[in-house]
Amino acid sequence: MISKYLLSLSLILCSSLSAMELKKEHLSIPQGLGNVKVLHKNNGKFYVNDAKVQVYNTDKELRGLSREQLTSILAAGSYIQLKQIGDDNYKLSLEGRLLGGGLFGATAGAWIGKAVVYVAGHGAILVAGALTGPAAPVTILTLEAWFAPQIEMASMAGAVAGGILGGVATGPV
Repeated sequence: MISKYLLSLSLILCSSLSAMELKKEHLSIPQGLGNVKVLHKNNGKFYVNDAKVQVYNTDKELRGLSREQLTSILAAGSYIQLKQIGDDNYKLSLEGRLLGGGLFGATAGAWIGKAVVYVAGHGAILVAGALTGPAAPVTILTLEAWFAPQIEMASMAGAVAGGILGGVATGPV
């Protein structure tokens, strides 16, 4: 909470009366562009090294923002990606800093998600087969023949879901 206020204050302090210069930590700039200044003016327009960024080259989320709105978006963890698409012609897009990237957590989550679906699917078949009494072996084999492909497809979805959850849970903060 305090860091949001400090960010807002730092953005306002580093800005002039007519334009606010965006700090480097809120920008993603290709190294080939060198040292560039990205300004946000009171009219909601962006300028890169005094060249106006055309509205159609600006993400819809960034168009017409007030200084306060832009400050709150950046304080929430977003950043602006800058791309040069011609001589003095730039494109701005709003990107989010998302959690994720925990490789081992994603791998473990995928295996756990797949195992949970397997246990639930094949376990349900075993329980249903056991309830048929003496016909249990035939019932279990028949149900496995019918439902094994569907259980496998569902386990792949469980692996994807588990991988995403594990990756987000163990990724960098």
